Amino acid sequence: MNAGGSGRRRDESGIRLSAKAGRYAFAICFPGPYTLGMANLGYQSVMNSVYCTPDWRVERFFADTGLSSLEHALSLSSFHWVGFSL
Repeated sequence: MNAGGSGRRRDESGIRLSAKAGRYAFAICFPGPYTLGMANLGYQSVMNSVYCTPDWRVERFFADTGLSSLEHALSLSSFHWVGFSL
């Protein structure tokens, strides 16, 4: 994870994605910068739906935060499902 990603996560409020354990892992990817992705209501909706589903956890990827997830610095190959939001 790059330094920019960790600083952004520290400033966030709301649900804590990194606190939820789940049997299945879903990676949600946004093809733009973190600030644009987190302002996107469609991205937020998908992320929240997966988060609220029992046995599933969700981690985020953005174009400007590198090739590892924001929450636990995992690679895409670590996930059961990968989704892209536009």
